[in-house]
Amino acid sequence: MINKILSGYNESENPGSTAFNISLFICDGLRNGSLSLYESYMLNYEFLRFNRLWYTQKAWEGWVQITNLIDILNQKLLAEVFNDKQCIKSIMDMAEEVFLLNSEKRKHYILNDYAAYLESQNNPVLLKKLMNIRSGCEKADHDEGPYHNESFPYDFFNFEEMLLHKEENSINSFNRILSHEVQKLIIDLNI
Repeated sequence: MINKILSGYNESENPGSTAFNISLFICDGLRNGSLSLYESYMLNYEFLRFNRLWYTQKAWEGWVQITNLIDILNQKLLAEVFNDKQCIKSIMDMAEEVFLLNSEKRKHYILNDYAAYLESQNNPVLLKKLMNIRSGCEKADHDEGPYHNESFPYDFFNFEEMLLHKEENSINSFNRILSHEVQKLIIDLNI
């Protein structure tokens, strides 16, 4: 899969395709246990970066939907779990841009309070609301989606729970080591 990601990238493939392949790699790695949450989080930032190229560069005619806002919200809240200040700043810039570019104008739980959700890491009420949405998603009306558990980290990890219990879940309890394979992929995607 890494070769597929890099071959498409090296051939100047549509950045949306590269983003999609990164997303598949993350899902496969989480399913089979070959990627840690931290590795997946770091790779998901690359997914967001390529996805952003797809919807901001006119050549690709990409568009922003609610899913893109959710992708960025989830990454921002995971950055809070990892206390990744650099990512938080970058993601907040992306969030502002994606909110303005959003072409999907309809009632949606994220759109109504997007700015508040982006800052919900210290707001137990909003975190519990997100957690309730996650736990009730199977019964939810699909027309009211997409839901935040349909984007990375999906149902593999519950960042709301992590943030609600951050004193118990010390940042040191997360493996923040990148395998050689993941390090090389990230470097190659940035060359």
